[in-house]
Amino acid sequence: MPVVSPLRFDESTFYGVKKVNVTGKIFYTPKKTANLENLRGDILLHAEFLGEIYKAFGKERIQSLISDEEKQVKFNYELNTSQKRARHLPVQVMLFIPALTYSNPSENELSFILSTQEHYSDFYVVPTVEHLSKLMKDTTFSIHDYVTLIEQYLNMLGEYQQKVVMGMVPINIPFQYIETLMNIYLKN
Repeated sequence: MPVVSPLRFDESTFYGVKKVNVTGKIFYTPKKTANLENLRGDILLHAEFLGEIYKAFGKERIQSLISDEEKQVKFNYELNTSQKRARHLPVQVMLFIPALTYSNPSENELSFILSTQEHYSDFYVVPTVEHLSKLMKDTTFSIHDYVTLIEQYLNMLGEYQQKVVMGMVPINIPFQYIETLMNIYLKN
């Protein structure tokens, strides 16, 4: 379990600094994340940050990764390359952030995401859905489908190695559903 210790809090700005210890890796918040795929090895960085591997998955792509061994090898090679890049940078924690471009993934598809996070991430990061508000407007996908996705993902975690879970609150989620989402995260 993570240990979060408040260090400072400014009453006038509500700005706080916390020390976070996750599986022996310590960092201070707030902390910038950087997508490791966008960093160049020839440019030196002197700031510490969290390493982010952000991958968007359409239904066809994730199904082909699950069924095609050659594509799995290529995908794993890309993730290994990002992790190797992180070794030469001031990266303290790695995050694999899955983004779905479709609604209602199968249990097998969520299992693929969890297995990937088990090997390439210091946290389990709840999947986000790209263009959530557009999906809700243009299809039969509703906010309840998103909440169900989060609950299904969290329920499947018991089968995997114990790690900290990081919840996501999409920026475009309707306000009235934030409390529901937060209660799910707090319960789990």
